[in-house]
Order: sequence, then structure tokens, then C-alpha cells
Amino acid sequence: MKHAEFGIAACLVGGVMLLIQLGVVAAVALGVKDNQGIVYSLAIPFFVNCVGAPIGLVLALFGFLQPSRNRWHATLGLCLTLVGPIAFVVFLATKTSLLW
Repeated sequence: MKHAEFGIAACLVGGVMLLIQLGVVAAVALGVKDNQGIVYSLAIPFFVNCVGAPIGLVLALFGFLQPSRNRWHATLGLCLTLVGPIAFVVFLATKTSLLW
């Protein structure tokens, strides 16, 4: 059975979102020390989540709706798309305690 093409696209979108967020989190953890730099660097994952999460969710939904296709990639794409914003919120909740 062939894989759902939309599911593969959702995996790619979710993976890219997660990599961008992990890169910014690593940069913040290693180098940015002032409050203004943290706010500017956290704007990148915020916009990635605002654009990428709806696209990834729609692609995963279309992957689930494709008839007679393997839905493994659609499930993985859905998980990757949802992990990114959740990880960003958790990181933001831990970092904002440092900002106050």
C-alpha cells in the first residue's frame, strides 16, 4: 500500500518546524543573555508556529482522508506538527520566569 503524499508533506512541515525551533532554543540557551534578544529570538518560532502549524494540520488531515493509502506518515506528521507548538509553549513558560 502506498503512503499518503499529504502525510509525507505533513511530516516535512512538522520536521522543519521542529528543527527551526530547536535551533532557536539552542541559540537562546547558548548565547542570548539580555531580555530584548530573547524576545527577538522567540519571535522566529512564534511565526513559524503561526504559519506552519495550520499548514501541517491541514496536510495531515488530507493525508488521513486519502483513500486506500498507508496513514503512518499522516500520523507522524500530525504528531510532529503538534509537538512543535507544545515544545515552544513549554520553553516559553520556563524562559518567561527569567524575564520577570
